Amino acid sequence: MILGSQKVFLRHLLVGSLAIVIVSLLWFSYIPISGPQAGLWRALADTAFTFLFVTLAIGPLTVLWEPALRVLKWRRELGIWFAVLAFFHALLVAGGLFSWNVIGTFSQGGLGLANLIGATALILALILAATSSDMAVKFLGIGSWKWLHHLAYVIFYLVGFHAIHNLFITPISAGHWFRYAFLIMLFLVPILQLSAFLKIVRSNRKRLDDKRNK
Repeated sequence: MILGSQKVFLRHLLVGSLAIVIVSLLWFSYIPISGPQAGLWRALADTAFTFLFVTLAIGPLTVLWEPALRVLKWRRELGIWFAVLAFFHALLVAGGLFSWNVIGTFSQGGLGLANLIGATALILALILAATSSDMAVKFLGIGSWKWLHHLAYVIFYLVGFHAIHNLFITPISAGHWFRYAFLIMLFLVPILQLSAFLKIVRSNRKRLDDKRNK
């Protein structure tokens, strides 16, 4: 769907404002657990994951629940803001925790592997964000564009593996309440996908049976 520049700006303004509100609320709740600095980068990461979850859940949800179609038009903006939030999360972690030491970032055992997975997901997310426009669709062609943006599911599971280490394995993760919401979102996406797939298969089978019975 091609939108005017003013409508695109207003949508990004609304989603960006929502992102700031969620980050702020999470940050204030994380300060007693992680401190102000770590609390901020965790708030950015958790808000980013929430936006990614909603972006990917919308598709199968529209198959299962028709009113969800109203939210479908916001998927592009949510995906872009996921990448923006993830980018700022990575900047704060790289500068505040690792002092821009690239070797140290990726060479600390499980933490280094988690950082490498997160960095890979971020690079892919920025590529998708850069191509999330009508101009990119026209340039790449709708088929190629859709193939490229299926990488969003790869990003989701890469981010999931990255977050599992930081929410369940690191010593400071014990009091982090968001990990329970994270697990729900992590498992809900494949459940929605499978449910939507089964509904489509059932509908197709019913249509074929109806044709045979005519």
